[in-house]
Amino acid sequence: METGIIGDSGQNAVFPTKEELPALKKTLTANTLIPVYTTFTDSGISPASAYEALRGEYGFLLESIEGNEHNARYSVLGTGLLMHLTADPGISISGKYIPAKGIEGRDVSADSLNELLRCIEYQSPDIPGYAGGLAGYFSYDLALQTLSVPGIKEKPRDFPLAEFMMPEEYVVFDHVRGTITILRFLFGMDSKDIDSAYAEALRQISAAKKTLCGLASFEEKFPCEKMGKAESTYTSGISKNGFEDLVRTAKEYILNGDIFQVVISKQCAVPYESDPFRLYRQMRKLNPSPYLYFMDFSDKQVIGASPEMLIKVEGRQVTSVPIAGTRKRGKDAKEDIELERELLADKKECAEHLMLVDLSRNDIGRVSKYGSVRVTDFMSVEKFSHVQHIVSTVEGILSDDQTSFDAFMSCFPAGTVSGAPKIRAMQIINELEPTSRGPYAGAVGYIGFNGNLDLAILIRTVVVKDKTAYFQSGAGIVADSNPASEFIESENKAASMKAAIESAGEIA
Repeated sequence: METGIIGDSGQNAVFPTKEELPALKKTLTANTLIPVYTTFTDSGISPASAYEALRGEYGFLLESIEGNEHNARYSVLGTGLLMHLTADPGISISGKYIPAKGIEGRDVSADSLNELLRCIEYQSPDIPGYAGGLAGYFSYDLALQTLSVPGIKEKPRDFPLAEFMMPEEYVVFDHVRGTITILRFLFGMDSKDIDSAYAEALRQISAAKKTLCGLASFEEKFPCEKMGKAESTYTSGISKNGFEDLVRTAKEYILNGDIFQVVISKQCAVPYESDPFRLYRQMRKLNPSPYLYFMDFSDKQVIGASPEMLIKVEGRQVTSVPIAGTRKRGKDAKEDIELERELLADKKECAEHLMLVDLSRNDIGRVSKYGSVRVTDFMSVEKFSHVQHIVSTVEGILSDDQTSFDAFMSCFPAGTVSGAPKIRAMQIINELEPTSRGPYAGAVGYIGFNGNLDLAILIRTVVVKDKTAYFQSGAGIVADSNPASEFIESENKAASMKAAIESAGEIA
């Protein structure tokens, strides 16, 4: 395959063309982002291998392995760093591209995030799917601030309330069309600079394309290394007996009428000295999911395989997909169907699911046009590699005065990781859990420059920092919960993360 960018037509074309530059010069401001990109045929390159070949100090990979064709259509990776946004608690922006200095020091809110996007003068490229934006996460602890939850005890935090990156280079895989798009942005220049910046962008895109097109032969010569399991010692702030005591206390709150449900979790930590991307490869293999992500912020890596969407906004349509109710997969098709029927006949599981669907309807209803909220799919059973879940889909149309960030704030945190009613459940979580949650139970994904967003609930996730791997798992507590069973549920949810850590190799 030709690896250069050779002209203005065909699959090797680059957009915009050199002839279009004079017109673009008239539109330039300091915050203008002009996309330069090329699209070519995918010859069977895996996104994970592409990221590994192009990775630098900062970067991200977003994949979807399980799910319907629409949800699993795109994989996106980003490398390099143009902008780094953190909130701890006030917003701080660093990097080569700083479009919104006015929001620095402010709290994360729909208003501050809306202002950030307004300051980015973005010329949308004519390509489908993801075409530029920020990737990162919102910590669960951010919700304590945005919702002004009263009576909260302050706890030390090891992670920011939010952290996002804008990369220098994007690579977008369209698995339906079978194409790869490499995209870079020109920015912060006047008409005298654009010609040289354009030439440099072409050079970088051509180099990335050459690297990607050489991956097929590279992978044949260097097959993926088989990892051996390692013995490991996990530490947790909550013992088995301690967790069961928390479940009993939570049940007392339920029986007293404070709440209907609450999610109690426990954090584990283990020394980890291997390459964090090896851990991503193992999680991808052991727990293929609709939301797979590797985010490298240089000082920490966020690595996960979440089954559950928090919220998705495309144009004016808002979607949430609450998941509650779980059974394992059967050994064969017959047992699989039997377990599905057992799940749908379980009154506890169905009641918990219905409660969370109602919560999702209320969350989306606050930001949607009157009468537009619908449950478009109710209590289907969706099958994943190791488990099957009861899943519903709730949709609405954003009100004219609401944005995607308003929708996110309305749904955050998810009821499936907090409880119902949400505020009281969060107070009880704060009282019972010994540490701040950090990224766990937050939101992870991307925010498009066009205002679209797609965020998963940050569960089934490992955060690697300072040669330590942290992960957390929980259980939904209701009136008839059994403490021992809920501890086992939390352990089962942690099993795939432990297996990935151990199979990724060198654990100190």
